[in-house]
Formats: sequence, C-alpha cells, structure tokens
Amino acid sequence: MKNYELVAAKISDPFLLRAYHRCGDRLGKSSKTVDFPETRCLLPPGKRPYYDSMIAFARQADDMLDDPNRAVPERARRFEEFRNRIASALDGDLTPPDDAEEGTDALIAAAFAHCARTWDISAESVHLFLRGLCTDLEVTGYPTYADLHEYMLAVSGQPALWINAVLEPSSDAAAEMAVSLSHAIYLLHFVRDFTEDLELGRVYLPEEDIGRSGVDRREIEELVEHGSVGHAMRPIVHRQANRINGLLAVSEGWWRLVRPSSRWFVRQTHRLAVDSLRRLVRRDYRLGKLSSFDSFRKRAVSLGSTSTAYLRALAQRSW
Repeated sequence: MKNYELVAAKISDPFLLRAYHRCGDRLGKSSKTVDFPETRCLLPPGKRPYYDSMIAFARQADDMLDDPNRAVPERARRFEEFRNRIASALDGDLTPPDDAEEGTDALIAAAFAHCARTWDISAESVHLFLRGLCTDLEVTGYPTYADLHEYMLAVSGQPALWINAVLEPSSDAAAEMAVSLSHAIYLLHFVRDFTEDLELGRVYLPEEDIGRSGVDRREIEELVEHGSVGHAMRPIVHRQANRINGLLAVSEGWWRLVRPSSRWFVRQTHRLAVDSLRRLVRRDYRLGKLSSFDSFRKRAVSLGSTSTAYLRALAQRSW
C-alpha cells in the first residue's frame, strides 16, 4: 500500500495509517493469492486502501480456520476472539494490542471497521460473513446446490456487497450483479481446488451433482487417491460450468452501474473470470489449476482491452 493511496482515501489518523499499512503487509505476506489481485491497479487510488482492508480482514479470518499448525479447538478459540475484536471495533472500541499476534488482529480489525463505517457496511453483514466462514470447522460437504448457495451468500456474497458499496453504485441492481460475479469466481475456485479441498476433508461441490454422475463421495475419494478422478468428475464439473456461465451472464452489466472511475476494475475482473471459464471448457471440464489466476500482465496480452486498461492504469500512476 502506497502513501499516496492513503492520502487519496483521506486517511490521516496515525493509528489508522498504521492499521491500513498492516493490511497491505498482511496481503503481501500471504501464502494464498487473491483471485485476480492485479486488477487492484484499476481501482482509483483512493479506494485501494479500503479494498485492501476488506481482503486482509477476510484472509485473516479464513487463515485462522485453516491454520494447519493449530488444533481445531485452538482455531475456534482464536477465531472467536477475532470475531469479538471485530464486533468491538465496529462499535468504535479500538483496544491497543498486547502482543505481535494480537497486534495484527487488532490493526486489521481497526482498518476494516473504519472501512465499514466509511461505506455504511452493516455489522450484521460482517457477522453473517463470519458465521458462514466458521462453519468450515464443522461442515465438510453440501448435499444440494441450495445448501452451497446459502454458504456462498455468507462467505462470498457479503464481501461482494462490501466491494459494491465502495464502488458507489448508481442502482440497487448492482448488488445482485456483484454477488453473482463473486459466486462465479467462488465456483471457479471450488473447481480449481477440488482435490486439494478433498484432501482436507471438504467438498465444496453439491453432493447431488456428484450423485447424478453415478458415483458417491467415497468413490470420488478413492479415485482421487489413485489419481484417476478425471473422467468421473467431468459431468460434475460440466454442471458447475453451466452455473458459472449463468452467474457471469447476470453480472456482465455490473460495471455500468458503478462510478466511471471504477468501471475498469469490475469489467476486467469479469473478463478474467470469463477467460477462466473458457479455458475450463476448452480442456473438456478436466480438474486442475485454471492458471492459478496469476500473471495478469501476460494474460492481458490475450485480452486486448484488458492490456489497454492495464497500460492506462500504469500511465495514471496506479501502483
């Protein structure tokens, strides 16, 4: 995060400056990549600190629940402490941190709470996100797409609404489009990481879709173990691709409903999702990485207008 971005966002309080910088540091050190992170440069500088605070908050909470170095009860305890800290921060209570670990939690909570107050993000929306995320400690599968959709409304839909608020939409219709795009990206992520999630004991694809393909979860696990899951999974992945395509169709016009200065961010995020779906279809719905959503500059060459937008952002000192 650059100082000129914080100036553009009109953030000057010393504690908040420290908090937002910690969010930037947190994202820079993350072992996970944010889907399409390079599109950040297409946001107006004054919106980037808020965007970073939302991503850092979500990543911090998610990593607590997936920490392989802690037992499940310890993860749950730390997550509950973080949830309480966020609740207090949203109420305006910013307690100084006691140690390095709590310091990161406290600073990220402070930055995100400031973002929420600035953009009228409701505490209920934040708590809904955290409640949904917490189910990862206990829920290992979703019987129907309706069940998965309810989960995504919490962990994917709420952050999409936060981002939509920061982009200052001109119509209430933008909210549904934002959520649809976020759901599409999440489903792409679930397909991309299916075998990895399965090794962790979780399946983020509807069990009803697996059953329709003539196999059950146990059989899928055995196929993964023997490295021969591809053929059995193709019809399952095909169904997800159809859903993703529908979600992308709903969200295609979202960019038109946000402020002009933020439209390239939305438009290129959508185009990169479409590009990932096309590559999934071209390889006949086989499981595997969808280019890991990386190397935006290389992929921009194949997305003409994306490359133009990228160069335009550079010309405006976007980094």
